[in-house]
Amino acid sequence: MEEGLISAGSLEKIREKEKPGPTSLHWEWRSLLYLGIILFLTGTGIIIYTHLQQFGYFVIIGTLILLISLSYTYCFFVKPPFSWSAMASPNIWYDYSLLAGGSLLVLLAAYLQSQFNFFGSSWNLDLFVPMVMLFFTAYYYDHRGILGMAILSLAAWLGITINNATAFGLNLLNEPDVIRTLFLLGCGLIALSVVIGQNRFKPHFQEIFHQFGIHFAGVAAVAGVINESKYYLIWLAILLVLAMYLMRTAFRKKSTYYLVAACLYPYAGLTYIFMENWTKSLHGEPRIYANLGYAVISGLILIGVIYRLNKKITQS
Repeated sequence: MEEGLISAGSLEKIREKEKPGPTSLHWEWRSLLYLGIILFLTGTGIIIYTHLQQFGYFVIIGTLILLISLSYTYCFFVKPPFSWSAMASPNIWYDYSLLAGGSLLVLLAAYLQSQFNFFGSSWNLDLFVPMVMLFFTAYYYDHRGILGMAILSLAAWLGITINNATAFGLNLLNEPDVIRTLFLLGCGLIALSVVIGQNRFKPHFQEIFHQFGIHFAGVAAVAGVINESKYYLIWLAILLVLAMYLMRTAFRKKSTYYLVAACLYPYAGLTYIFMENWTKSLHGEPRIYANLGYAVISGLILIGVIYRLNKKITQS
């Protein structure tokens, strides 16, 4: 300023901007609360499993119902008026109380089914009823976390419904019917996210449906490459099409998240094909070294590609 290179007003603005302000602990605090919810639910499940005989069935059921009722009652009285647009959370306890109540609701349904066959011999109703309640909760209370749980319940319900309707129906995602159903569900969620983004009914939920959709479709396509050997080239082509779609989305939204997904899913499919098919003629140590060499070289190439593309995204 003394040399006349900057005015006093500009200098003051620079000092004000560079002045260290209070450090935000918002995300650290939210992460700790999320961890607390997970630990609470884990502890609840362990207590139920280890002390079932001492507490008795009805004490456990009554305690779960009481905790669920307290969570939903608190959220009902403090929630803002319902709106099809985004609703501001009244406080941080509102979000986590609702998340705990929804999680305990799923736990209660699973406990009733496992101990009393409350929903009959079929497990699909055990998932369908909580799923409907979770979707209602997500929309009524405007909660993205509950919506994610509802979508996961939908995927599990479809897997169990088409695969003998038993608790073991998911079968580690190695059945063709389950793989194709998950892929179609993923495509359906992607299409639904487009529709949601174009109307006034909770348009801020669009990203949740979209992200679950791309991951369901990606996981299903990788599972198809691994488990459907006759059609692995078709599934690989699907992976490449999905990667192109995700790459376009990454550049359009300037998102590293979509860029990483666009690279990882086809990489996983190609890696399996290389290790299971292209090195099939090798045996013993040569095959181990070939797979190890591929993993190291391809991993470095993948990191380099993601880094360069991410620079293009940030500079575009």
